[in-house]
Amino acid sequence: MRWIRLVWLMVPLGLLACGDAGDLGIGPPPSGGSLGRTSVTPECGALNQACLVGGLDAPLARGASLGLGVDYRLAGNSGPPTTLEGVNPAVIDVTDAVVTGRAQGMSGILILDPNRQVVDFIHLWVADATELRVIRHNDDGLPVGAVRSSGTVLAGDEIILSLEAFNGTQGLLGLFETVWQIEVLEGEEPIAIVEDIVFGWFRLIARGPGKVRLTADALGQQKTIELEVLP
Repeated sequence: MRWIRLVWLMVPLGLLACGDAGDLGIGPPPSGGSLGRTSVTPECGALNQACLVGGLDAPLARGASLGLGVDYRLAGNSGPPTTLEGVNPAVIDVTDAVVTGRAQGMSGILILDPNRQVVDFIHLWVADATELRVIRHNDDGLPVGAVRSSGTVLAGDEIILSLEAFNGTQGLLGLFETVWQIEVLEGEEPIAIVEDIVFGWFRLIARGPGKVRLTADALGQQKTIELEVLP
């Protein structure tokens, strides 16, 4: 048996905001601030389904990061330059416009103007991931469903996948570091995994006959899949 170890860091640089996923015709709904002066949109990046469907209506995974975009609802006025600040840094770290979950719990996030006056605020929960799921997407990037723990593919197949975190039945928000291990059980490197140009996706390429065991390690959880590549 041979091991191939891939380390991928999905850094939340805000390079692909979900609201900009125009090619897919999808994007996350904005969440209104508690004072009604702003709307806050998460930059999903990895096209995480919890993020796309619910916006900020799900917890952030502990150890994951998420960029936030702020739009103003001030009639007759343009929005001032703003900064974000976490109320409880033990739970949420806020650097520039990126929030990172540090511990389980809840924290307010203040939206401040240049004079450090509170324009609006939101609350964000942080929860531990209890499960990882590998999600298959079609050629248009739309989710097909969760990948089973074992299965078969044909040599020459190219499959778009993403890794998503869950707490029980609830999908979690955020981008996170992922370590992939490919254990070759039979054949000559029958499968390759290539990071896609779309942030947070990767492509599974079936090269030739054989068997592999794929293990994703992230957020303190593991997900293992065994695949056989048929001729």
